[in-house]
Amino acid sequence: VVNDSAGANTPLTGIITAALMGLVVVLMTPVFFFLPTAALAAIILVAVAGLIDFSVLAEIWHDNKADAAVMVVTFVAVLGLGVEKGIIVGIFMVLLRYLWRTVQPHVASIGRLGHGEILRTFKGHQVKTCQHVLAVRIDESAFANATVFEDTLVRIAVEQPGTEHLVLDGSAINFIDASGLQSLDTFRLRLRDAGVRLYLSGIKDPVQDRMRDAGFLETLGAESVFMDTNAAFAAFGCA
Repeated sequence: VVNDSAGANTPLTGIITAALMGLVVVLMTPVFFFLPTAALAAIILVAVAGLIDFSVLAEIWHDNKADAAVMVVTFVAVLGLGVEKGIIVGIFMVLLRYLWRTVQPHVASIGRLGHGEILRTFKGHQVKTCQHVLAVRIDESAFANATVFEDTLVRIAVEQPGTEHLVLDGSAINFIDASGLQSLDTFRLRLRDAGVRLYLSGIKDPVQDRMRDAGFLETLGAESVFMDTNAAFAAFGCA
C-alpha cells in the first residue's frame, strides 16, 4: 500500500522494499522496539485510508444496488471479523446473489418493433404481435430452475387469452439440464391440454443436441423448431 501511495509502477519496487525491510529488521529493531503500537497503527491507517473511495460505492449503488450491498457487507465483515473471514463472507454473498438471480429469471413476452425484424419486450416499447401467437423470451443462460420457468411461462400464457401458438425464444439459453427438459415437456403437455401448441426458436446447437438426445425434439416435431422468432412469426402469417 505504501509503495502504491508513493507511485511505484514496476516489480523492482518490491525487491527494493524487501531489501530495505530486511535491513531494518536486522539493524534497526532496537531503535523501533519501544515505538508505541498506536504509532504503528497510525502509519498503517494513513497508508490504507487512500484506498477507501466512497465515490466508487456511490456509483455502484446507482448502477446496481445488489452489488453495492455486497460491497458494504464485505467491508463491514472485514472490519468486524478480520480479513480472511470478511472475504469469506463476501464470497458467500456473491454466491447467494447468483443463486437468487438463477431462481428469479427474467421471462418476458416479445414482439416486433415497427416494421423491421427487431424484437423487444412489451414493457416500454410499442411492439406488434399476432392475436393468436405469443412469443416469450427467456433471458437466462441456463434453463436450470425448472419449476420457476414453468410457472412463469404458464402465467404469461394465461394472461393472453386466445393464444393458439406459443413460441419460446431460447436464444439466450446456453445449457439445459435433465430437470429442465422434463419441465419443458410437462409445460408442452399443459399447453396442449389448454389448446395451445409449443414452438421453439433460436435454440443453440449444443442445447438442441441435448434436446435431441433426450428425445424431446422428436416428440415436439421438427416443424415446431424455428431458426429465430421472426421465422416463426412469418410462418404464422404475422406481418
